[in-house]
Amino acid sequence: MIRTLVFSIVWTIAATAMCIALALEPEFAKQSLLYRVIMTSLPVFGIWFVWRSWRERRRYLSVQTLKTEDGDVFTWTDLNGRVRRAFVDPRIKWDEEDRMEGG
Repeated sequence: MIRTLVFSIVWTIAATAMCIALALEPEFAKQSLLYRVIMTSLPVFGIWFVWRSWRERRRYLSVQTLKTEDGDVFTWTDLNGRVRRAFVDPRIKWDEEDRMEGG
């Protein structure tokens, strides 16, 4: 999860720097509208990606293990703010879903 968050932050910084450089380039204004819209929307996508990665990281870190008579119970705060419980560690599935962490 941390790799995804770091990648999204680096992406956003690089995309913002690229947009600033393009805006200062006189030839950029002569490009097609579609090209200008796509290139200037990359930082917006990056901001969304950072927000999403941050929320997933917070969920990942919120997992706690409670010892009970029936075994370990895992509790965490889900992305929608609800407290969830399971007898299986949810981080295993989340790690499988995270393409940057999978190996």
